[in-house]
Amino acid sequence: MLSLLTPVLASALCQSVELKEKVARDHQLMEALSHHQTIGSIMVKLPSGEQTRSERATALLEQWFTPQERGPQGLPPELMERLALLDSMDGGGSHEQRTWKKAGGDTSLKVTFVPLPARDGQTLWVLLLEEVQNGVPMPSAWRKRLTPREAEVVEGALCYLDNQDIGQRLGCSEATVKKHLQRAFEKLAVENRNMLLYWAVRR
Repeated sequence: MLSLLTPVLASALCQSVELKEKVARDHQLMEALSHHQTIGSIMVKLPSGEQTRSERATALLEQWFTPQERGPQGLPPELMERLALLDSMDGGGSHEQRTWKKAGGDTSLKVTFVPLPARDGQTLWVLLLEEVQNGVPMPSAWRKRLTPREAEVVEGALCYLDNQDIGQRLGCSEATVKKHLQRAFEKLAVENRNMLLYWAVRR
């Protein structure tokens, strides 16, 4: 009888050790993320719901979503809907599908959905929240060569805005934007927007 039970007990013991190791790894991961200055983290177990959240995640959610948008459980429904969709997909979806953005002025909120090994028949996900800069930053040396208005127009171009969008942002016409941009191209010795972006990235 004992010889029959030994493999079963050994298997149960191994599973118990593996489960404890998984819990420890998840705890270490969340502990490390909770101290991160720029990235917020939220661990969600499906279908149970949110398990833990870092202070940075709370601050970012409050900054980017109104109380009504955050919903009764504190997580925006659009994030939970994306999470449910990814969870239903084979392999948790593609890399592109696991990234979600909410655009702001100069920055966007980027949310990355990271699947973790399942536990107790439930799937685990970590949501990583961070603010990212829109577009390419303007080299500081350029600012010295341009007038303040030309610098604003160039910043708009480096954020991939067209002349109409830049004009709306700055409260001027497309023709005025075009003139400022042309003067900026001459001062920076670039031919067009593509070269402007190229040299901004290089510098």
